[in-house]
Amino acid sequence: MSEESRNEGTEEPQHNPEHLTLLRKGWIEWNKWREENPHIVPNLRYLHLHKGTLGHDDLYLCNLEKANLQGADFRGAKLWGAHLEAAHLFEARLEGVDLAGAHLEGATLVDGQLQKARLCGANLRKANLTNVDLTGADLRGVEGMRLDATIVRDARFWPRDRDPWSVLRRGYTGPKLLFNLLFLVAFLLPYAVKTAGWVMVNRTQDELSLGVKRLESATDQLEAEEHAAAKPIRSVLTAIKERLPMEGNDGWRESRVWRLVLGVDKGVPYWLTAVLLIAYNILRAFLTWCVGPMRDEEERSGHTPRLWRDPFARLRAIRGWRAAVRWWDSWFEAYGWLYRLHRVAAGLLLVAIASFLWHAANWLILPVWIPAT
Repeated sequence: MSEESRNEGTEEPQHNPEHLTLLRKGWIEWNKWREENPHIVPNLRYLHLHKGTLGHDDLYLCNLEKANLQGADFRGAKLWGAHLEAAHLFEARLEGVDLAGAHLEGATLVDGQLQKARLCGANLRKANLTNVDLTGADLRGVEGMRLDATIVRDARFWPRDRDPWSVLRRGYTGPKLLFNLLFLVAFLLPYAVKTAGWVMVNRTQDELSLGVKRLESATDQLEAEEHAAAKPIRSVLTAIKERLPMEGNDGWRESRVWRLVLGVDKGVPYWLTAVLLIAYNILRAFLTWCVGPMRDEEERSGHTPRLWRDPFARLRAIRGWRAAVRWWDSWFEAYGWLYRLHRVAAGLLLVAIASFLWHAANWLILPVWIPAT
């Protein structure tokens, strides 16, 4: 068989043995070599570092902690359970790499290519995923993931993944958006009815007081004419005035409608619960208003919103009102601070549930009269 025919059937080149030898020396030697040879792109394609397939002496190969693999070609590699804590993987090409159960805590994956990578069960706590391409990747069960302007088009997630962006988009958009609106209406309706009722009572009182004043004016005219009906009318008006809700009359005092609606006069536990419930619903409405456009943009572009890890760090760099406006607008392009508000809302939810159960218990024990038969 000729050399040409043999080359036609050969597979794509595998990893470079010299690069593998450098990896055997540990991350210190590896990083030193990377600093001295920045123009060389490490070739670790299809490198198999699974613990179960290597000899006992080679197990340390799975530990690439703090390794500098910037721009490395890792495509198709199998790194099941590998230790890549704090590894520098900036612009690394990891298409199709198998990192199931890998340890990537604190790793830098900025601008990395991880299309169709398998990351299920991996630990990504404090890992930087800014602008990482995770198109078609398997992200089920990933721990500590913080998506940051990350491409997640066609990526696979668990239905109840707990990463911050998944929590926000699941909790404040989609089917739960309608639920939030219905819950808000159901919560505000009793307060609206109660407020409207007290306003109507106030107007009725004003109309009644105005009518009494008109009758008094007419009675004064009758008394001036010494009419016989003036005295009985005056006595009736005096009795009515004594029972009107007016300042100085026994049993009546002035109060604001908001105090009656919140139940301020019923004690601190009652009105504090009402205030917390109002704050909870306002917070949920605000989160729904902010998260909705972010999810819409993600579905159109495939990019998640920015995390914005340290929004206050840019305050010192603001020069002029235009920069201040851009800084303010950038708040509503990031979701990190919204997740903190969500955690506050989650705490207030417990108050809402406890309040509902308390009121429900009071309703259930309320005595009513029913027919004996």
